[in-house]
Amino acid sequence: MKAFVKEFDADEVICREGDPSTDLYLVRSGKLLICTLQGTQVKPLATIHEGEFLGELSFFDGRPRSSHVIALEKTVLFQIPKQEVTNDLPYWYQLLGIN
Repeated sequence: MKAFVKEFDADEVICREGDPSTDLYLVRSGKLLICTLQGTQVKPLATIHEGEFLGELSFFDGRPRSSHVIALEKTVLFQIPKQEVTNDLPYWYQLLGIN
């Protein structure tokens, strides 16, 4: 189970826009900044807090990450790898062929 728990320090980059990944994360503790870069300017989009999910777009559509995610404080995430739950997804989802 420890392999599914990820810890990050404040100001640590969790993922970057364009990163290939389909894992879903649940924030167990901490606070995250979701942002994009426009040239040298950081454009904040949202903050994610304890009990919220991160990465749901890539989890469901299989596309690369759509934004940067940065830990604003010490953060613990619970990783839900897509390959671990693919067989548990509804049949209609499996028919879409997004896996």
